[in-house]
Amino acid sequence: MKVLLFLLHVESHGKKRNEKSSNASSGKPTVSYFDYKTGNKVDTDFAKLQHELAPKRHQAPSRPGLGKLVSAAINNVKNVAVNAFDNTVGYGIAQYQNYQTRRELKKSPKTDKYMTVHIPGLFQNIGSQWRFAKLERQKGRLPYHVHPHNELHKAEREAAARAQLDDLKKLTGANPYKIVSGHSDGAALAIGLAQDKKTVEEHKIAYVQARAPSAHGTIKLDSLGKRLLIPLAPNDNVHKNIYARKGAVENASKKPYVPVDVVAGEYDALATPRDAVYKNARAHYLVRGKDSTHFGTSGVNSKVNQSFSEHIDDLVKEHQSSKTRESGKPGTMYVAKSYGVKPYQAANDESTTHKYKKAAHH
Repeated sequence: MKVLLFLLHVESHGKKRNEKSSNASSGKPTVSYFDYKTGNKVDTDFAKLQHELAPKRHQAPSRPGLGKLVSAAINNVKNVAVNAFDNTVGYGIAQYQNYQTRRELKKSPKTDKYMTVHIPGLFQNIGSQWRFAKLERQKGRLPYHVHPHNELHKAEREAAARAQLDDLKKLTGANPYKIVSGHSDGAALAIGLAQDKKTVEEHKIAYVQARAPSAHGTIKLDSLGKRLLIPLAPNDNVHKNIYARKGAVENASKKPYVPVDVVAGEYDALATPRDAVYKNARAHYLVRGKDSTHFGTSGVNSKVNQSFSEHIDDLVKEHQSSKTRESGKPGTMYVAKSYGVKPYQAANDESTTHKYKKAAHH
């Protein structure tokens, strides 16, 4: 509980009550209302979506047994501690990383380097991504952190994120190809950006890497972490919040204009591989190992970050060879070796050696 309270304290913006939202441009509070008919339609559509997703979720990898989960929880203490550090001291590092990228873009506005846009998740700020961003710079890519504004509802968050990309483009005169990597609520925001054709085209978004998302809400509050955090999450609490249910339905009905690859954590108890199922994903990947918890996938763990970065390596190679922004065939589930080739059931097979999984073991 102390860790939870600390993370709540370091969140860059206070949470608003579920029935309120804030205007992203003016900062003035607004209140949205649903009439009875509209509210009923949202609930009906949400129930239909859950029924539609059930077979895919059933085929997603199941959680490890209790003994393994307890062992992972002990192992996860370090990830939690590093996350707390990164959300405080790391914030300044992330700001400096943004400064470095802006400076480089000003000097070379026509650069052919790819940009990795990092978006943190719930109760996180941009500091949580600095270690992953450092690795991306070492790979020759340009990392840039976008503030998530997790206290806002879906449309407002997306507008705030677009405004940050607009400002970067105006300030530097540069517009490199971008791979947007979001974690948790930040992954849902990344998916939202991919659903807007104007944003994709104007900012040259090539792919979205959705790390541990819950684009359609969490299925069950079946862990202590979920019971503590999800009620505080206006965009994830589909059990109590009509805005969250509306967002879950919109994420299903609005197809992305670029490929979205989901990367879930085997030991994630907050956004389990089943929670992470996204209807319009091109493919779902699984990072294995005891560090593949929700905190482990948040950007703090070097082994898991390496897995994510290797996935981005492949995306860049794919884009360079095709220079296409056409979406891959959606619906492919947890694959074992390559995009959309092996069936998702293979992810339950411990003998499969997908390199993202393998990296998490070392």
